[in-house]
Amino acid sequence: MFVTIDQKRIGIEAGIQYANKGVRTKFLDVHNDQNPSIVQKKAFVFTSHYIDLPLKINFTWGEKRLRFCTSAGITPNIWFRETLTTKEKFENGDVKRKTEKYPSDHFRRFNISPTVSAGINYKISDRFLLKMEPTFRYELLDLLDSDRAVVKQYLWSIGLNTSCYFSLK
Repeated sequence: MFVTIDQKRIGIEAGIQYANKGVRTKFLDVHNDQNPSIVQKKAFVFTSHYIDLPLKINFTWGEKRLRFCTSAGITPNIWFRETLTTKEKFENGDVKRKTEKYPSDHFRRFNISPTVSAGINYKISDRFLLKMEPTFRYELLDLLDSDRAVVKQYLWSIGLNTSCYFSLK
């Protein structure tokens, strides 16, 4: 859901979004201690789930139906869950996948991400607009809320936001 206040070229936008951010490893060779002749590969995917509350300033250029747009803003991120997916490949070609809730003792519950984007919007009618914009975000605070963390992790994301806007007036 987004609320936007638009004055032809400059607008303010606020809303609520679900965000799925994470870290993925490549497949690594793992030797089985019980049977050393069986080699398997493992990969891990750590996924953080957030509710984001973006607040952006939008800038638009152009007078025709197709216009250029850019935006900058700040997005508070509220963390609510972490999952771990383990993928295993065995010598015989079998692949096993297991997803489980990851212990959340040390995850930072709140973070802030500056957000920038640039793209295009297409005005279908006076009341309906389509928008596509590549977006970049970077979390300012370390993912782990712990002084014992060996490695500091700062999640970032690059994505493509697609939106439909409908004017009520």
